[in-house]
Amino acid sequence: MKINSIQALRALAVILVTHVHSIDLQMMFARSFQESFYYLQNLGAIGVDLFFVISGFIISHVAGRYSGTSDALKFLEKRFLRINPVYYLATAIYFVLICFLDARMGLNELFIRALNALLIIPVIEPQLHPFVPVLGVGWSLSFEWMFYLFFCLTILLRIKYKVPFLVVLIVVIVTLGRIYHPNFWVTFYSHPLLLEFLFGVIMHWVYNHVRIGRGVAFMLFALGGGGYIFNIFHNFKDIAELPNILQADDQLNRVLLWGVPSLFLFAGSVFLEKAGVWRKLWSHPFVLLLGDASYSIYLCHPIVYYILMFIYVKIGFFLNADLAVILQMMLGVAGGLLFYKTIEKPVIAYFHPPVQKLTA
Repeated sequence: MKINSIQALRALAVILVTHVHSIDLQMMFARSFQESFYYLQNLGAIGVDLFFVISGFIISHVAGRYSGTSDALKFLEKRFLRINPVYYLATAIYFVLICFLDARMGLNELFIRALNALLIIPVIEPQLHPFVPVLGVGWSLSFEWMFYLFFCLTILLRIKYKVPFLVVLIVVIVTLGRIYHPNFWVTFYSHPLLLEFLFGVIMHWVYNHVRIGRGVAFMLFALGGGGYIFNIFHNFKDIAELPNILQADDQLNRVLLWGVPSLFLFAGSVFLEKAGVWRKLWSHPFVLLLGDASYSIYLCHPIVYYILMFIYVKIGFFLNADLAVILQMMLGVAGGLLFYKTIEKPVIAYFHPPVQKLTA
């Protein structure tokens, strides 16, 4: 049985991300109730943390039994073909738009950002050029790929019990990085956000080995949802801002405030589905479509917002601010769905066979 709740959570995660960026766009031209309501303005960035937990679970599922050099190379190839080509195409679209619409960005800066996008994991000295890819949301793929490399190590070394190995490896690396971080490289490659992938890895083991009843599943779901609501009213400071992320400032606090509730929400959802609860919600066609297209929506909504920004500059901001946030989100999602249908699906079909389905 396909785990449809994971697709629903993907849909939720990408909607949250489109919301935070839609408010960012609206704030350039007007003031809304949403931006002023306690700390709702930046909370949508929590969708990235939910994505990281989901990724840890899925990678454990699809590659948990891989072992040896051949499997390690196969794993890296599959991850590259699943993630990178679509990202490069979205980046290329954004790159062209910048070249035509934004004369403020110099060629040197644009080149460095394009190189960051191509390499995904930072290799350029950040004191000279901060690690910012052309498509801003690409920063999260850096952490995805770091986790892939850690997981690939367990395959390459033929580690049979991957969960305890990854727990020790990532916890030790993150801990040492918090104690000693002399430069950007140590800080980045020992980032606390790696712990959120670990949450998903552990949850995959629990899902397959521990029996969780409805009552506990509801409690986990409520804790996760309650944690999200709590953060609307709790000052989480600047944990969502990219400079703070890259410098790992207060990011362990982000794992606690955002990663842990995301873990609970994820655990509650998958165990509720396993118990036969909310089947119609998990299997709703539009929810599944949003989940399937979540990567395209994640990559493309900034492109849509970028175009909208120039429209507003050209003709003026003409909407109610709170209504604009919603309409912008709808256009961002629509653009992502179009990209999914016309680009992502054909690219996936071209490069490799259908993606392995999640099964209970």
